[in-house]
Amino acid sequence: MKLLRWWIDNRSPDRIPVLAMTADERERRELSELAATGQWELRFAATAGEALATLQRGKPAVILCDRDLPNLDWRELFEEVAASRAEYSLILTSSVYDDSLWDEVVQRGGYDVLCKPLQPEQALSAVNLAWLYARSGSRVATG
Repeated sequence: MKLLRWWIDNRSPDRIPVLAMTADERERRELSELAATGQWELRFAATAGEALATLQRGKPAVILCDRDLPNLDWRELFEEVAASRAEYSLILTSSVYDDSLWDEVVQRGGYDVLCKPLQPEQALSAVNLAWLYARSGSRVATG
């Protein structure tokens, strides 16, 4: 909890725009609690259509995408976002995790993988660092 306490004490006045693509109610509650702590401007999408509409209305700096979201292939989403050169950082959330998944996420232009159920400090840290990464204009090379 040291990291969480440090972030609360030292956060910037900027709100971090985050789009969470998940239909999992538990994950939505957890992310909503983190949003208040981390000063995130959090929006949710449960389908690809909702996500597209949200992306057209505004530009989140960080996109959290559930690996198992129905009717959405996370691989295609990551490649499309990477190809668009948009300044988003993509984070995959998954109940299954290994080094090969992380490698695949990075190769497809993603920033990180978070294991589910989400751990508050890890999620807060990952989103905050991904936001800084997106603001820097850095891009991961896809191949």
